[in-house]
Amino acid sequence: MVGVLFQMTIDPTESSTPFASIRELSDFAPEDEILFSMHTVFRIGDVRKIDKKSSLYEVDLKLTADDDQQLRRLTDRITKEIGGGG
Repeated sequence: MVGVLFQMTIDPTESSTPFASIRELSDFAPEDEILFSMHTVFRIGDVRKIDKKSSLYEVDLKLTADDDQQLRRLTDRITKEIGGGG
């Protein structure tokens, strides 16, 4: 089994993707839980093994910006490939 700790960077000035803290609603209060919209896209940054003796990894994620041109090109290409675009 592999454990993964996600470290997320979220700049609300760069993205209009909705998200909300559900800390007060969680059954596990010590966790700082965030609920994201289903269409939320993160860019994977660094992936590091936390401890050489265990299977624990830390993954850096960054919320994509609304004007992320690389993501827009990828989305347009996928749309064309599945026949949804002109």
